[in-house]
Amino acid sequence: MKGKNILKILNICFICLACLFLANTSVQAKKSKERKLLWDVEEGEKTKGRTMQEFMNRRGFFYGESGNCIYTYINHKKEVKIIGFKLKAKKVKIPAKIHGKKVTVIELFNPGEEGDPLPQVKHIIIPRYVKEISVVFKHEIFSYQVLKKLEKYEVSSKNNYFKSKDGILFSKDGKRLLNVPRRKKAANYLIPYGVKSIADHCFASCNRIQAVTMPDTVERVGDQGFIASGIQKIRLSRNLKSMGETALGYTKLTEAVIPGSLAEVPEDCFGYCKNLKKVTLSPGVRSIGRYAFVRCKNLKKVIIPPSVKKFGANAFVYTSKIMTLKKLTIYAKKTSYAYKRAQKWKKEYQYKVKAY
Repeated sequence: MKGKNILKILNICFICLACLFLANTSVQAKKSKERKLLWDVEEGEKTKGRTMQEFMNRRGFFYGESGNCIYTYINHKKEVKIIGFKLKAKKVKIPAKIHGKKVTVIELFNPGEEGDPLPQVKHIIIPRYVKEISVVFKHEIFSYQVLKKLEKYEVSSKNNYFKSKDGILFSKDGKRLLNVPRRKKAANYLIPYGVKSIADHCFASCNRIQAVTMPDTVERVGDQGFIASGIQKIRLSRNLKSMGETALGYTKLTEAVIPGSLAEVPEDCFGYCKNLKKVTLSPGVRSIGRYAFVRCKNLKKVIIPPSVKKFGANAFVYTSKIMTLKKLTIYAKKTSYAYKRAQKWKKEYQYKVKAY
């Protein structure tokens, strides 16, 4: 009798375990399916009608829309951050508050691939409480088109952090030039006197600006400050102390004069400037960074003062003799370090060397 009871108990336990196993398998399968659906949405596909808002909410990231703005909450849901705009919106007036919470940050993110649809906004109005503005790019060089049709910034006079002048974004005190809209048009843009720094990517892809005049108050140009812009001429500040990598790369410059206040021509500074023909380094410049003139295929003349005593790797070449600047003539004083180095390049890369 006891044996039969034990057998019944074992059967019941077995059945319970089997049920638990099946239930767990079903839950795991459901979770796996959900993960698959979420992955599909993340890849940009429409999966069973699920919207981006549903997708973001399921991942614990709140996403909402207000007018032409896409937003989320920050700082323990005390403030609001703008993360994007509706694709077809041309003029966007960002609200000062959303659901009673102040809009304090604008952080535009371009998560897409080359060719994906991007906002068509031409005019952005920034409200009073915004204290931080940034654009995050997935691809470093040619992703500035996240606001490819922007023509104008407008900032509330009550904002304590930013201001706009001629549609261009500045810090409130006017000492930092932050961003020039990509569609800004100017035959010669004169940077206002008093500006001390030009932000990273500030003029990036501004292909309608032909020339820039920089006042002597400017001391710093950020990384990729003018990259891929349409500038053909630039007048650099005589008090420029630092310039970021690829600051003038991919531009249409034909000639440049580097002031003596700039100790180093930065890495890849003039990279891929196909129209560049002449560069003059003023006395005071001490070094030329690596790849500073890489792929400047039409560069014919570089004047190097005796103060230059350091050359980065491949300052005038890429990786092989095929990529050398065969038309290049280097001018240097006969007693200088630059002249001695140029003599070696003459043998190795067939550059011409002349004393001045």
